[in-house]
Amino acid sequence: MLNDPSDRQSGSADVREPLYRSTQLFRTRLRPEKTIALSRRGTLARWYLDTEPAAGAGARENSRRKSACILNKQTYAFEALFFDALVIILASVAAGVLYNVAAYGSLGDPMPTIRSGLIVALLFVGLARLKAADMPFGTSAPFERAQDGLSSWITAFALFLFVAFMFKDASQLSRGATACFFAIGTAAIALSRAHGPALAAHLLRKSALASQDVIVIGPENDSAFTRLLDDLSQTMGTLPRAVTFNDECGTAAWPGALRGLVGNVVDHANCAGPGDILMVPGRLSVERLSAALDALAVIPRSIHLIPDELTASCLRQKITTIGESVALEIQRAPLDMPQRMVKRAIDIVCSGTAIIFLLPALAVIAAAIKCDSPGPVLFRQARTGQSGRTFRIFKFRTMTVLEDGAQVMQARRGDSRITRVGHWLRRSSFDELPQLFNVFMGDMSLIGPRPHAVAHDHLYGGQIVNYALRQHVKPGISGWAQVNGLRGETSTLDAMRRRVEHDLWYVRHYSLLLDIEIAARTLFEIVRQRNAY
Repeated sequence: MLNDPSDRQSGSADVREPLYRSTQLFRTRLRPEKTIALSRRGTLARWYLDTEPAAGAGARENSRRKSACILNKQTYAFEALFFDALVIILASVAAGVLYNVAAYGSLGDPMPTIRSGLIVALLFVGLARLKAADMPFGTSAPFERAQDGLSSWITAFALFLFVAFMFKDASQLSRGATACFFAIGTAAIALSRAHGPALAAHLLRKSALASQDVIVIGPENDSAFTRLLDDLSQTMGTLPRAVTFNDECGTAAWPGALRGLVGNVVDHANCAGPGDILMVPGRLSVERLSAALDALAVIPRSIHLIPDELTASCLRQKITTIGESVALEIQRAPLDMPQRMVKRAIDIVCSGTAIIFLLPALAVIAAAIKCDSPGPVLFRQARTGQSGRTFRIFKFRTMTVLEDGAQVMQARRGDSRITRVGHWLRRSSFDELPQLFNVFMGDMSLIGPRPHAVAHDHLYGGQIVNYALRQHVKPGISGWAQVNGLRGETSTLDAMRRRVEHDLWYVRHYSLLLDIEIAARTLFEIVRQRNAY
């Protein structure tokens, strides 16, 4: 009968009775069911699966990133999806109004846009619920939620167009309004998915684990076990059921200790509500851990193993099978051929379009530079590009000097070399606009690590580990380091090291959605003018 999951917890009496009691080796920490106040973003932080560089961000940034994580159950809760549906409908109405005002000078009939928004919203919610059905216990960060949301949004919108075409309703759709709807909806869904679930959970004071009893197993005085308990207590609103054990007991005592562990956990499972089991193995050997997991299998609950940081970092890598062996991809090629083709196509279309539309503005800026100070309009400097290839970068001249040699002094706050027009150009980042020509010619990309002067590459290449890895992809006009506040002068080696760490993180985690996020955040950084001088 023990092999039948339906009878493991509620069947025979021998399973219900504690198998063994060992007060020395395994001790159950009975915690009172006392409600505690949820934190501002009551979450279960997956500290052991952090996927962004922490070295340059500091403890405050780590805490902020953790608090932005929420449980998968909260991510796809009814309240969060209702908020997404409302956002989609509003995006459809807003797109229709903006297009009609721009094209015809009137608001137009709102019913077609409301109907379109409602259909796409229903499709989006349906796809999201399908994902929720297979979603494991765990948490998701804002970027992960935005990525999943954009995937569902694109699929839902494609289904909407297909349905409209099949039912011959496409002729009634305005192509301009539909394009506006997709553009506005893309930005709205990314923001809604990233922050909506956490906001809904906070406003409703609702915990995804309020109706669950999670049992946590871990070694005594283990920091990972203690941290997991703290994170769970913040998310649940109640202190979780915890069972501690001695992970260094002797060989002779282990069989009895194992029976005691299973007995204590079974006791909790019998009197607890539905929920999962989380286990922190600590220093258990592989043989003892396997024996413990096999013994705990008599309990009909999902069991999750919390790995150490090294194991967790390996689990994050891509796993492939070679015959009967399993291989982990520790470092992937920066971009495969399809990714390079898509990225290059986007660069050509976007840079070419921007050049055409911005030609009048570029001419005005060029005239202002010429009238403000003597010298050329453009500043050309040797920079190191992909695979170490040198190219000439284009920028509007903002200084009275044109340094391009073995010694290049970075611009500093209050630098007397900056011209009057140059000061405004640097603050607004308009001095970077000529780099659109570098992108169009293929020397640069719209998004990527910022190219450094050749002199700086020679200076820092021997002082910062893996510095040259940032040259595995094309340099960009904006990058991951810049949208995280690491732009401007690098007056110390540590400042440059933090920038390089973010560049390397981008190289290892490149995706089209990440480029979209960086592009969107770049617009905010331009307005914010952080470290721009």
